[in-house]
Amino acid sequence: MENNNRFLSSEEEMKLLAPIDEHIAKIQEQINELRKDGTDKVISLTNHMAIIRENANYTKLEKAQMIAEDKKNLEAAKLVESKNKDQVNKLISEAVTYLDQNYDKDYYLKVLESCKGEKQEEETRYK
Repeated sequence: MENNNRFLSSEEEMKLLAPIDEHIAKIQEQINELRKDGTDKVISLTNHMAIIRENANYTKLEKAQMIAEDKKNLEAAKLVESKNKDQVNKLISEAVTYLDQNYDKDYYLKVLESCKGEKQEEETRYK
C-alpha cells in the first residue's frame, strides 16, 4: 500500500520511537550495572542454595559447606543491593518520568492519529 504522507509507515513509527528507546536503554544499562553485583547476585545465590538443598548427589557436609559459602556471598551481595537501592529507584523514577512526559506526545498520539485516519479512509473506500 502506498504511503501518501498522511499516515505513518511502520518505519516512520520506529523512527518516532527510537529516541525514546535510546534514552530508556541508557537508563536500563545503568540500572543493570548497579544490580549486577547486588540484586542479580542475591537472586542467583538464593537459587543456587535451593538447588544445592534439593540435590541428592552431594553429602550433607558438602551441602553445608556450599551453602555456608553462598550465605557469606549472599550477605555481601545484600550489602551492595541495599547500597545501590536508592540510586536504582532514582533511575527507575527518572525513566518513568521521561516516559510520562514523552511517550504519549512524541509517539503514541501521533501513531493513534495516523491509525484513526487510516481507518477512516479504509471505511470510506469500503462504503
